[in-house]
Amino acid sequence: MSAAMFFAFVAFTMLVAFKKDWLAAPIGTGVTSVGIPVGLGLIALAIVLTGIYVIRANTVFDRQMTEILKDARQ
Repeated sequence: MSAAMFFAFVAFTMLVAFKKDWLAAPIGTGVTSVGIPVGLGLIALAIVLTGIYVIRANTVFDRQMTEILKDARQ
């Protein structure tokens, strides 16, 4: 998940650095540019990946931590 987020941010940064004209291209009648939905998609990706991590941490990782602590007390 960290790698996916890292590569998404690097790709977005590279787009900003090297394809400004593409990101600035208007969508439809020119109300907004391509960069706005791309940026919102990046934010949505971060939220989704965070949600996946939280679900996994609250199920798998908490169970493993409980077992580790139980073994450490014995």
